[in-house]
Amino acid sequence: RDENTARRSVVGWIIGTIIIETLIVVLAVIGSALFADIDPEMVILQSVRYGLPALIGCLTLAAIVAVIVSTADSFLLVPSTNLIRDIYQRFINPEASQKQIVLYSRIVVVGLGVIAFIQVRFFEKILEMAIYAYTMYGVGITPAVMAAFFWKRATAAGGVAAIGSGMIITILWEVLGQPFEIPTVYPALIVSLLLLIGVSLLTPKPVEEKWQQFCK
Repeated sequence: RDENTARRSVVGWIIGTIIIETLIVVLAVIGSALFADIDPEMVILQSVRYGLPALIGCLTLAAIVAVIVSTADSFLLVPSTNLIRDIYQRFINPEASQKQIVLYSRIVVVGLGVIAFIQVRFFEKILEMAIYAYTMYGVGITPAVMAAFFWKRATAAGGVAAIGSGMIITILWEVLGQPFEIPTVYPALIVSLLLLIGVSLLTPKPVEEKWQQFCK
């Protein structure tokens, strides 16, 4: 609503995150001592199930499920909206009705869910999946965002090429089993940067109004 509200929200979010993350770490440490012989990925769940009072345990499990569901639907809805609104409606069918947009968004959500499920099958550990997801996000978004703030010659086409190529190379490199034992982040980041620079230089220079608010 205003600057003060935004400031209080950020401070509250930081404090809440620190408290929650600390409690999670404490629970994990205690659980690893109590259940030393189980899969480390099951420590928190086992600790909640057997180490807490029934009511608190149920609330904690409900919170875990809520986090999973809220995160999953956000990661499906956001790209679905971007694809339908920013690409389909903007470039392919500007006259699309609201009914069509809703229908296609639902179809894309299902499709993205299937793709995500297929990709998950390539990993055995949750940490591996997390690293994979953040690698895809990082190598795709980071070069484009940094260029927007520090390179006046960067163009929208270059940013799109960087994001798309970073995601594609990340997926392909993981599917191929990381050839030559090279971590996925290196080839994905290199290709993303090369396409960002190359496509930006091959496309018309952006007008001053677009970059002056970032490069002051």
